[in-house]
Amino acid sequence: MGLVHSFICKNCHYVFEATLGTGMFYRKTYNRIVEEIKQGKHGEEYKKIFEEHPLAAVNCELFAAVCTQCKKLDTVEHLGLYLPNYENGDCPDAGNDPRVLSWAFHKCMDYNHKCSCGGEMKIIDDIFTMVDNGTLKCPNCDGKMEWTRESFFWD
Repeated sequence: MGLVHSFICKNCHYVFEATLGTGMFYRKTYNRIVEEIKQGKHGEEYKKIFEEHPLAAVNCELFAAVCTQCKKLDTVEHLGLYLPNYENGDCPDAGNDPRVLSWAFHKCMDYNHKCSCGGEMKIIDDIFTMVDNGTLKCPNCDGKMEWTRESFFWD
C-alpha cells in the first residue's frame, strides 16, 4: 500500500502530489522492470549485472525526486540495484529462500534518473525532513513547500 501526500507553495500556490511507496501491484511492476532491465532499457550496466547475478534485486518503490537543474518535482520508481551478501545463493537463515530477508542484500548502485529538461533527478529519501527544514523548494518561485496534511492511501 502506498500514500499520496500533497505539498503546496504558499507563495505561488504550486501543488506537488507525491505518490510514494508501493501498491498491491508491486509484484507486477517488479516483474515488468526486471524484464526491462534484461532487455537493456535501463542501461547496459544494469543488464550485465542481472545477467551475472541471477539473485540481483531492484527497488520498485515510488519516491519523490527533484531535478538538480530545473528544480522540477516528480515521482519516480527508485530502481536502486541490490545484490545478495552471500555466495552461491546459500543463505541458511532464509531456509534457501533469500528473498525473505531484506537485510541479506546490499545496495550495488543507484539508478540515474533523468528529467525532461536533461538534468539529473535526485531521489528524495525523506521528503518530510526537507519540508521541516525548509529545503524542499517550489520549482516555480523557489518558495518553501509545505505539507498540506492531506494524504490518502492508494493501492
